[in-house]
Parts: sequence; C-alpha cells; structure tokens
Amino acid sequence: MLIALPRLDGVESTTGLAEAVVRVGDMLRHRHGESAAPPVPLLPTKVDHEALLARAGDEICPHILLGLEERRLQPVAVDFGHHSHLLVFGDKECGKTATLRILCARSSGLRPQRKPNC
Repeated sequence: MLIALPRLDGVESTTGLAEAVVRVGDMLRHRHGESAAPPVPLLPTKVDHEALLARAGDEICPHILLGLEERRLQPVAVDFGHHSHLLVFGDKECGKTATLRILCARSSGLRPQRKPNC
C-alpha cells in the first residue's frame, strides 16, 4: 500500500520516482553539506557477563549486575535494598529470560560475582 509519494517536485505519479529521489538527495546535500545525524549506538547481540562485570565500576559491586543499560550502554545493576521491585520487559528475544537467570543465580548465591574486593 502506498500512502504518500516521497516526492518534493509536485509530480503526482510514481513515474520517475527513483530519479526524483536522487535529485532531492543531491539538493539536500548541496544545501546542508555532507553532515549527518550522529550514529545511534546499538546494543550488542551478546553480552559476556564476566567481561561486563570486569568493566563495571566499584559502585556496582554490592549490587546484582544485570546487563547493559539501553541508552548509555553502561553496566546496570539492581539494589533490592533500595528498590524492592523489579520489572523486566521488552520485545521477543531481547534478553528478558537471560536477565532473570542472572538475577536468580546471583541472588541464590550459585555464582557469586567474581570481581575482587566486592
């Protein structure tokens, strides 16, 4: 379904659309230069928990390290002494189950965090 034509030349047809889009791109590059939006940092497809633990700062030590924070891509931890509830939500296959596994393992003491001096 075509809802709107991506044209700025006023032509109400798909004829010559590819060429029109190229002309608009050329016009915008001429007007604004080669500037572009900054790249969007992406979460990695797999996060090695032990490597993340080594990267985490000392302020995370007394807490349970869960993974990476989505916006800053920094280690994130949960402190149940300060927040008694945790909500884990996200899209399909985004790491919800892995997060809960880490939480269960760390809170039950099966695999204590291995950073020295914690």
